[in-house]
Amino acid sequence: MRALKIPKSISVPLILFCLLIPYLFGFTISGSTKKGLVGVGQSKKVAVLVVRVGNLQAFSPMTQISLKTDYSVRTPKLGTDVFIDNEERLAESVPTYPKYTGCTQGYMIEYFKNITAEVFEGIKMCFEQKFYEVVDFKQLSNSWDKPYSEMTVKEIITSLSDKVDFLFVFHYMDLGNSSINSKIYKVKAKNSGFTSTVFAYTLFDVVKQKKVFSYSPMIGFAVTPSIIYNPEIMDNPDLRKRIVINCDNDSFDKTYKLSHDFTDSELIKIFTDIIIHGFQCPAKRFIECYDDCKYYDLKSLISQIP
Repeated sequence: MRALKIPKSISVPLILFCLLIPYLFGFTISGSTKKGLVGVGQSKKVAVLVVRVGNLQAFSPMTQISLKTDYSVRTPKLGTDVFIDNEERLAESVPTYPKYTGCTQGYMIEYFKNITAEVFEGIKMCFEQKFYEVVDFKQLSNSWDKPYSEMTVKEIITSLSDKVDFLFVFHYMDLGNSSINSKIYKVKAKNSGFTSTVFAYTLFDVVKQKKVFSYSPMIGFAVTPSIIYNPEIMDNPDLRKRIVINCDNDSFDKTYKLSHDFTDSELIKIFTDIIIHGFQCPAKRFIECYDDCKYYDLKSLISQIP
């Protein structure tokens, strides 16, 4: 059984609580820039590019994807996520792998693993439901003289000008084992296995070289609320019994401990389903000692696709 132990906060101001939640799920809040939308034509051919990226920590929301996004950059920093979707670049940009390079004594977090193939299949299915012809960008770019991992998004779009109508780019940072002990926020938490994922995505009009839409949620996917506030799981007796939550209301720290036996493959499937269909906290409260779900809201991809 996977175990997660987190102290509850009794009274925390909203701003502080919004800062606190990512520490519970393993990522850190940073800035974000919101872009406007542009119209699209009638064409329905889209190339899908899914990229595993890295940074010092899993900053959330992630840096939004733009024409200036440059996959040739090797050094991560706040506001600059780097390409780590192959072993060579992973070793070059994250020498501490599997640990994030920004780990400290009180904040240890590891990458989980590359889930690019699983994410691609989920996104492919989503676009096909909207009647798009989906092209695997990586296969399409195999014959290029310059690898896309050394290009900017603008260069990539220019190279696609006579091949597809749209380019969909999805970035993600995967989070696995973590141990957090923050005296500032009075948080102690331990997670194991697939814990959470920070992500961002953008659809580009290839002809106009402009964004159609983009999204980078304030808080990315997190396993805990995604299973214990998921009606399809909690209202299903066979699935519900696979989750055990023990509330310790008598302890000084007011802790709860969550255990479950969902496999990593099952959790990744839940993640890809949430990318497609989104997640909103239900009005029904399934667990009395866990009420953090109201801050967890993810927009659906399928509702944004023209």
